[in-house]
Amino acid sequence: TSGSASGIATITQGTGGNVNQFTLTPQQSGSGGTFSVKFSATDPNSNVALSSASSFTLTFTVNASVVFDGTNDYLSLGGSADFEVSASGIARTIEFWVYRTAGAYEPYYYIYDPSNASTRFKLLYWGSDNKFYQFHAYGANNNIYQISTNAHTEAGWEHIAQVRNASSGEWKTYLNGTLVPGMTVTASAENSSSGYSMYIGREDKYSGYFGGKISNFRLVHAEVYTANFTTPTANLTAITNTKLLTCNDASAIEDDSTSNHTITAHNGAAADSAGPF
Repeated sequence: TSGSASGIATITQGTGGNVNQFTLTPQQSGSGGTFSVKFSATDPNSNVALSSASSFTLTFTVNASVVFDGTNDYLSLGGSADFEVSASGIARTIEFWVYRTAGAYEPYYYIYDPSNASTRFKLLYWGSDNKFYQFHAYGANNNIYQISTNAHTEAGWEHIAQVRNASSGEWKTYLNGTLVPGMTVTASAENSSSGYSMYIGREDKYSGYFGGKISNFRLVHAEVYTANFTTPTANLTAITNTKLLTCNDASAIEDDSTSNHTITAHNGAAADSAGPF
């Protein structure tokens, strides 16, 4: 508290279930005068929020991600129909932020891979030109679609959203909220049936690994974006039909969707307090 005279009032914080309630008590004996009240709160990343309103909510945007070393770090999830990405008549949105830090250890840097040796759907960096590619495969016939036309430098956050229309089956890719020209693709080979695992940070067949950080990885059985959009400025939430939401906690790696999938971190993959916000 501060004011034009000393000894004006005291503030007492509640306890137990009332810990977020504060009681202001004017002093019986002081010289009187005007006063103001200022509350502050600090999050685990040392961000400070201040408010002087009489009634308010202090809100933090907490950064979080999972860090991968590019050598052998990855996350795995057991097979689930939630990861099926080509079921007829069902929309899909896969989105996340990515920050690449590793050098050219492998020709591919895999960000995710619903794994099946014969049918695949994945996103990767192509090591030779530092560009994003979307990769579809069916048996020996591979289809690779370039997402970004310009090379991407290391050490910068980028938002990627891949959206599938339920009726047409077309996939569209948005990079930092903007539709990528020429990346409207109809492909029926993408698949991750309940018998195959899903990997984040690793490709299964060729054992390629991603180096960098991934934040707020979300899979939704809905067409979340239908046109260019402003990139989210806060952590993603488990909206309706969210089947996976992870890489969004600075102290744990878990699924915050209602599906509550078990996620296993391999080798040095770890939660991190760095993020895009």
